[in-house]
Amino acid sequence: MLSDQQLVLTTEEKVIIVAYHLPLRVDRASNGYSIEWDDERGIDKHGMGLPLKVTYVGCIELDVPDMAEQEALEKLLFEQYNCIVIFLESKLRDKFYHRFCRLYLAPVMHNQMHVMEDVDPFQPDEWRAYCVVNQLFASKVMPPRLPSPPSRPHLHPPPHSPSPTPQPPCTPSPSSQVMEVYSGDEMIWVHDYHLMLTPSCIVRKLQLAKIGFFMHSPFPASDVWRTVVVRLELLRSLLNVDLVGFLMFEYTRNFLTCCKRMLALEYEFQKGGFLGIEYEGRHVMLQVCTFGISPQQLQARLEKVPIEPPSLGPGTLWDACSGGRVVIGAIDYLDRLKGVAPKLLAWEALLRDYPHYRRGYVLVQVCVGARNRIQIKTAPQVEGELRRIVERINAAYPGTVHFEVRSRMTPSERLQLWCATSVLAITALREAINVSPLEFVLARHRRGLPAGTLILSEFTGFARVLNGCLCINPNSQVSEPQP
Repeated sequence: MLSDQQLVLTTEEKVIIVAYHLPLRVDRASNGYSIEWDDERGIDKHGMGLPLKVTYVGCIELDVPDMAEQEALEKLLFEQYNCIVIFLESKLRDKFYHRFCRLYLAPVMHNQMHVMEDVDPFQPDEWRAYCVVNQLFASKVMPPRLPSPPSRPHLHPPPHSPSPTPQPPCTPSPSSQVMEVYSGDEMIWVHDYHLMLTPSCIVRKLQLAKIGFFMHSPFPASDVWRTVVVRLELLRSLLNVDLVGFLMFEYTRNFLTCCKRMLALEYEFQKGGFLGIEYEGRHVMLQVCTFGISPQQLQARLEKVPIEPPSLGPGTLWDACSGGRVVIGAIDYLDRLKGVAPKLLAWEALLRDYPHYRRGYVLVQVCVGARNRIQIKTAPQVEGELRRIVERINAAYPGTVHFEVRSRMTPSERLQLWCATSVLAITALREAINVSPLEFVLARHRRGLPAGTLILSEFTGFARVLNGCLCINPNSQVSEPQP
């Protein structure tokens, strides 16, 4: 049962944050490494306002094939940044992240059902890679030896997984300092669908560990989750924690429905806005908690952004935003789930049916080909599809679309585009949280600019929060926006 008293975190509390990406930017420099905190990751201690001591466990994007360099960098990040880095061999990383996570799990998490064609979308070797990586993350948290705790009822291990302690061919043995990361007092906070199996791997050795899990992506409806081959293994692992957090109540409801239909588990309401599930002797609480942005941080960035966009010549992004035209802007990943193609097709239909929009209006679409600085494997194919649509539109209605692909948009460039944009159009087919609408509204307000117009897909999280936006169905070119 929860106490009626408010839980207050202090500097004496300790938490281990386990996520696939460390909140660090690590690059090679002439004198060694350039290392800085990445406050856009959403798990940065300062961005979350956590007053406690935080240890991070995760990977970096920098490729470090040399074992000696791995050990040196591992020691540097642990001693100076309290980060425990995990190095994955390239083949294992490809099977784990680019294939099982991005190609198999991500569509399902976004309510997109796989259709079997000439190749089964579920590949056993990719699932084994997922198991190995999750066990590797758990091994970085677990100490080498601990006294056996009091017994807890049996927790189901995933039958499809390899042996509980495989020797992955990707990481050197961790240093003695790293092995002491868990002393028994820390809270363990695991993040996102990349590591859904990690809680089960932890409780095999630390049955009474205090574990929380936060899902950054949506959670699908039960009919879609049923199509996952290893649905029960992942579902049971998520129930091996003390608290599960979701971004929206819809995702929480989907999770509860899956638990009821597949595991015959009922839920009950608890004080403090929690829902509870009893599973194998563990009381699992669920809570809805969403993301936001820091107004102070945005203001500090905005002060560094020039009032007027830079003049870089014709054909550039900032040239497209000038000239007195009404700018409809957006920044999206090169991912089909972001709905860029439906947006372009809808713009083409608008120009065809309403000729007065062919002059004085421009759609500025920036696409980012890397997610968290990791190249999206399907990005080249998606880019080719989008460029063909853009070329067709500009051939029929010259100058009505500016399209470009970048490896990254810095926060300053993003804010500069929002200030130059009259309309922000987010047309994702399915999306949990995208803070661009919040940045758009707040940046224009802080600059003293007109509020602008916000067009959001009804399948995005903030469409239900920002009541003044125009909600649209990205699958339809004829349905009217709903205020």
